[in-house]
Amino acid sequence: MRKRMVYTVDESVKVAVVFEEGTFKPLRFSWRGVSYAVRKITFRWKDREGSGAVYRFAVSDGANTFQLGYHSGILTWKLEAVDVEG
Repeated sequence: MRKRMVYTVDESVKVAVVFEEGTFKPLRFSWRGVSYAVRKITFRWKDREGSGAVYRFAVSDGANTFQLGYHSGILTWKLEAVDVEG
């Protein structure tokens, strides 16, 4: 059985999103020159940081799980963490 490892990343990323039914969701993102397709959103939640909201998404590309955060106060997407099979 392989171990899973969670790494904190906290890097800005480019994210393609779709807006529908009053909400938005990530479709794909680019990190360190590699494009990842979001195959599944496993969880979503909203936090407050300072004066803005952070919309967080746990997403999977089919192999790994990533935590993306949209920081509305600074209009920036970040890859906050990655959970990989090691």
